[in-house]
Amino acid sequence: MVITNLIVAGYYWHQGNQTAPVKGASLSVKASSKVASLTLLAESELKPRQRPQNSPSTKNATGVNTATGNSITNKGEFCASIGPIAEAKILKQIEQRFLAIGIKPIRKKTQVNTEPDYWVYIKPLISRRSALRKLKELKAQGRDSFIITDGELKNGLSLGLFTKQSSALNLQNEMISAGYDVAVKVVERFKDETWLNFSPSELELIADQVWVGLANNYPFIEKRRIRCKDVASY
Repeated sequence: MVITNLIVAGYYWHQGNQTAPVKGASLSVKASSKVASLTLLAESELKPRQRPQNSPSTKNATGVNTATGNSITNKGEFCASIGPIAEAKILKQIEQRFLAIGIKPIRKKTQVNTEPDYWVYIKPLISRRSALRKLKELKAQGRDSFIITDGELKNGLSLGLFTKQSSALNLQNEMISAGYDVAVKVVERFKDETWLNFSPSELELIADQVWVGLANNYPFIEKRRIRCKDVASY
């Protein structure tokens, strides 16, 4: 009996010295591991993201900015200009053709020299009275003339305006032979011309048959290639 009690007592003493699992310690380790994991994730989010080396550029091969959708203008681009158009009626007809396809070209007016006229006149006399006497004298000869009343040729007498230089010189020589002090003045003439200018984007919308139609209907019009920097509106 004594031996049996000793055996039982020894068994329980041995079991009491064994370390039982501590659940709290296990949770603590797991929680610590999770905190470490969250800390590493947060640190990684603070780092700047690197763009992949093979990511597409914001500009494509056609020169269009894909971020904004705007075309990138080249300073060396060429525009087009058609003209000259002198008559308002024809100008309106041509503009209507382009307005019908949604294009409104820019007008550009210029002045150009035309063939000059040649003015034959008797040089200014000393007074208006002298000019009146000379006028009566010429009328008696059957020559048309009138007194010049203003400008640097005041009190001179006009004998005519000619488009041909040869006609003016013939009259001058004739009057000089008759004893008159006659000269010829070149009168410059100008006329207004209008050109219609088109931007590169507008040219892309105009089909070839439109230009062919214009050439057939208005053969006097020419099409020029000009730098866009010469067109103020572009």
